[in-house]
Amino acid sequence: MFTEGFEQFFKTNKNLSTPLTEWNKTYTEMCRRIAQKNIEQMGENVSRFSEQLKQLSNMRKPEDFIQWQKECLEEEMAASMEYAQEIIHTSMANMEELTKLCKSTCGTWHESTMTAAKTATKNTERTAKRTAEKVAEKTEEITK
Repeated sequence: MFTEGFEQFFKTNKNLSTPLTEWNKTYTEMCRRIAQKNIEQMGENVSRFSEQLKQLSNMRKPEDFIQWQKECLEEEMAASMEYAQEIIHTSMANMEELTKLCKSTCGTWHESTMTAAKTATKNTERTAKRTAEKVAEKTEEITK
């Protein structure tokens, strides 16, 4: 009698583990993509910085230095805007994946919890019916 609810709870948890596995896989993939983008951007930053240092070492006149500063600033601003666009694009793609995952997971959770609730209700009704029958039997025995 008391173990019925526990067994149903265990079955519900078993049904919930599949969607959580999907979430873990999706998050792992998202983190992998983000880390890959970060590594690519770091590589681009290092190569751009080394190129700028080469240009700086080849300068002979102060006018060249001012021009070089302007070019470096423009390059850095363009790279920053490009990185911001990549971050926004990646975030939007991740949010789209999460939205799809939420829809499927919530549907699965809803179905499994509704099934568990229906089963628990049926079990409770059966138990109540059996208890009422036993009470009726005992009442009959006592009244005889």
